[in-house]
Amino acid sequence: MNDEPMKNNDPIQLQQIILSLRSEIAKYKRELYEKEIEYDYIMRLELERENGKLKMERKELKWQLYRLKKETKELKSVNRLIYITNERDKEKKIASIKKLLNNNNSLKLMNGALQKQIEQMSIRDESLLQELKNKNEEHLKMRKALVELQKQNAEWELENSRMRNMVEDLEHQLMECEKKAFTSEIKRTMHKLDVQLQQIVDQAIAYEQMIEGKVKVLEALEMHLDTLTDQVGQLTTEKPDRQNEDIE
Repeated sequence: MNDEPMKNNDPIQLQQIILSLRSEIAKYKRELYEKEIEYDYIMRLELERENGKLKMERKELKWQLYRLKKETKELKSVNRLIYITNERDKEKKIASIKKLLNNNNSLKLMNGALQKQIEQMSIRDESLLQELKNKNEEHLKMRKALVELQKQNAEWELENSRMRNMVEDLEHQLMECEKKAFTSEIKRTMHKLDVQLQQIVDQAIAYEQMIEGKVKVLEALEMHLDTLTDQVGQLTTEKPDRQNEDIE
């Protein structure tokens, strides 16, 4: 635009300028209107798109709300079932605890009785051990006595055998003397032999009687030793059995 006409204040030029300005203004208004229409259209499309999106989101939210309500209802049912189950389990546990307490009291009473039995059995075991010790000592003494008697018996048997041999020798000598003439010296010798023979026979009989007595004593000792052996075996067997019972 030229500023020179405005300086000259030419009305025609001013009018042309005004018209031009109005034309420009009209053009700008039209462009602005078109821009507004285009903007409104775009905004309407954007709003419709946003509205559609919001409707979809609203629909999705309604579906989620429906599922949440359904899940909440199911959870309430499950929670109710869990509560009922827990209450039943609680009652069962309480009953079980009461039963265990009663069993515990019974076990305490049984334990006390068992302790008394164990103490009594311990005292009895000590007595049995002492008795077993005494039996073993007696058994050893009887064994020693038996060995000594067997030794004496062997010696007596040897002595008896020697006496028998002497008797046989004297009898043989007596028979030899009977074959010879019965002189006074022979008679005296025979009388002396008879006396010796009778003494030997009496001594042999005494030895035999003593041996028989010792044999009877020996048999009695052997029977008593067998009895002691059986008693020791029973005591030895009873001890592990009681220990096994204590362990069980």
